[in-house]
Amino acid sequence: VRKVVDAKSLTLPRHDMVESDVCSMMQSYTSAGNITYEGGIGDSHGDFFWSLGLAIKGAYLNPVTAKAIVF
Repeated sequence: VRKVVDAKSLTLPRHDMVESDVCSMMQSYTSAGNITYEGGIGDSHGDFFWSLGLAIKGAYLNPVTAKAIVF
């Protein structure tokens, strides 16, 4: 998600809850070296972050039909 936003391929909507939820996610590593993500606001548990990540992955896997991501 960060790579896409940093590359300006996607702009987050100007909505406080969406921005806060997406920006609250933090990457960390387990003792075994696996990547985990923690964060979210209130009861969301990063719902906007995860849905955005799935939309980006879907667009990446099927670029012919994914001309634009509307969020």
